[in-house]
Amino acid sequence: MSPAENTRSLSSKDRQCVLERIARAEISSKPYPHFHVMDIFPAKYYTYLMKSKLPIEAYHWITNTGRTSGKGDENHPYANRYNLNTDDLTGYEFQSANVTIWQDLVNWMRRREFVLPLLQKFRSHLGDRFGDQLVTTDFIADLQVIRDFTGYELAPHTDSGHKVIVILFYLPDTPKDWSLGTSIYEPLDSGFRCQGGPHYSFDLFRRVKTVEYVPN
Repeated sequence: MSPAENTRSLSSKDRQCVLERIARAEISSKPYPHFHVMDIFPAKYYTYLMKSKLPIEAYHWITNTGRTSGKGDENHPYANRYNLNTDDLTGYEFQSANVTIWQDLVNWMRRREFVLPLLQKFRSHLGDRFGDQLVTTDFIADLQVIRDFTGYELAPHTDSGHKVIVILFYLPDTPKDWSLGTSIYEPLDSGFRCQGGPHYSFDLFRRVKTVEYVPN
C-alpha cells in the first residue's frame, strides 16, 4: 500500500487539502474573528480515526494535568473533561497502530507546516493585538485530544489571555448529539470587557450561533 492509500496517516496530498480548506474558509468578524469548516479530513481517514479511538484509560482527568486552576473534585467546572497526552502512551496494553494515528496527527499539527497558515490567515487580527511586536513574537502550538462526558458544560467566558488562536476539531461518530456543539455569545452590555478567566451567567449574553457537533 502506498502512503497516499494508507488511511492510517494523512498523505502529503491530504494534508494540503486540509490546509486549503482552512485557507478558503471565510472569517466571520462578529462577535470575534472565527471560521467554520465542514469535512476537514478525507472521509476514509476520518472513518479510520473513529475506529482508532483509544479507551478512557489512556486519558487523564484534566484537573490533574495542571491545565486548570482550582481544586480537582466533582464540583470543578471541568470535572467531566478528560485529556489524552499523546506524548506519553508507552506501557499501555493498547500500544498499537491506534496510538500511532493520534500521535502522527498531533505531531503534524504542531509543525510549522500547519501552524504558519493559521497565523497568516489571522495576520491582520494578530497585527491589531501585537502591533510591531508581531514579527518578533514566538508562538507555540499546544494540541489536546479531549473527551467530555455527561454533565460537562461551560458558561460564557473569554478564553485565557495567553492563547492566540483556538481551533476545535469535532470528532463524534455520528451527528445524533448535534446540539452539543460550541456556542458563541456576545454580551448584552456593549461596554462589557473581560481579560479572560471568569465564567458568567448566561443571562448576561445573547447566543450568536452554535456550531453543531457533527462528524468531521
